Amino acid sequence: MTSLPRILTIMGSGETAPTMVSTHRRLTALLPSPVHAVVLDTPYGFQENASELASRAVDYFKVSVNVDLRVAGLTR
Repeated sequence: MTSLPRILTIMGSGETAPTMVSTHRRLTALLPSPVHAVVLDTPYGFQENASELASRAVDYFKVSVNVDLRVAGLTR
C-alpha cells in the first residue's frame, strides 16, 4: 500500500509575506494534485479577529500559491 506524501508546515505571523510565496510553492509542488491543505487556527483562534486571520490565510494561498485551504480549529 502506498501512502500519499504529507507535509506539516509550521508557520509564524510573517509567513504569508510576499517573500514566502516561492517557499510555499516549492512545498506544495511536492504533493499530488489537487493539493488538499488545511490551516489550523490554534495559534490565533482565541483572538477576536480569528475569522479574519483565517480568511487572510485562505486568500493568500488561493491567490499567491494557487492552493485552496480549508480552515480547521476554533474559528469553525
